[in-house]
Amino acid sequence: MKIKSISLKQFKRFKNLTIADIPETAKLVVLTGPNGSGKSSLFEGFNFWSRHKRSQGGFDSAYHARDTTDSEHSIREGLKIEFYDFTANNNGSEENKRVFYIRSAYRHEADFTSSAIRDIQDALDSTNSLNTLMQQEQRVSENYNRIVGEAVRELFNGQEPTKTKQEIRDRLIGQIRSSMNALFGNLILSGTGNPTNGGTFRFDKGTASDFHFKNLSGGEKAAFDLLLDFIVKKESFNNTVFCIDEPELHMHTKLQGKLLEQLFALLPDGCQLWISTHSIGMARKAAELNQTNPGQVAFIDFHEQNFDQDVTLTHIVDPIVQTIFS
Repeated sequence: MKIKSISLKQFKRFKNLTIADIPETAKLVVLTGPNGSGKSSLFEGFNFWSRHKRSQGGFDSAYHARDTTDSEHSIREGLKIEFYDFTANNNGSEENKRVFYIRSAYRHEADFTSSAIRDIQDALDSTNSLNTLMQQEQRVSENYNRIVGEAVRELFNGQEPTKTKQEIRDRLIGQIRSSMNALFGNLILSGTGNPTNGGTFRFDKGTASDFHFKNLSGGEKAAFDLLLDFIVKKESFNNTVFCIDEPELHMHTKLQGKLLEQLFALLPDGCQLWISTHSIGMARKAAELNQTNPGQVAFIDFHEQNFDQDVTLTHIVDPIVQTIFS
């Protein structure tokens, strides 16, 4: 799934915004600009479009409309997204459900434990889908329950087990362990504990073992959350535009760039990753990725734009990071 162009009229920050000629080769799209310039509003536009195509409601004139007298119909008519090789309909189909996967900037789950094994819902129908990007997320515990549920399903599927416990474990958390190791080195995901009695993610950290999720630092939790969610969900969202609002939150500058590198490497073929960022570390890493993967990274700069007027933006081919963050 790749976006070609976007048009938003009378939507939140924008009178009439067009983002045109996004290259089909773009695997990563980076939004830059100061606070209040409209980066999150663009992602809110994606979310509003997605909820409509998924046959979900959620219009709030005071939140979505630039002028509160505008109707839901006029806002929807003014929000158009053109894709390469995909045309959405309005029937709530599986194809529509997987077009966007969006993470808000309000994602901090400091602690959780599990006391029961729960039935797992299809990821495309998750009740944790965002009504708006103001919503507080709790994706770590959701993904914990999904991993545990998948393990139970594989063990008790009505057939003789064809995989060992270790093989099931490696399939479900092996890639997460590898990505976390690439980021932190000495922080290893060791397991899930007992999901029926205080279950949570457990880690080995340095010489400490069985380290409880709640004891991780804010930055470690933030990075783990994004990687865990990305790896768990990309099996279902395999033809998707992933959007992460400010992925750098709570993280050290050096870690920010390494996280983006991991997300870029994990992105399924045919998918696209959009991020909005204030991080020089992430922007520099994106510029490096652009050098090593020509044509696969596009920057869209929201600096010094008057969105009370008609505005057309196109991607920056060869960004100078210091300039777009000045």
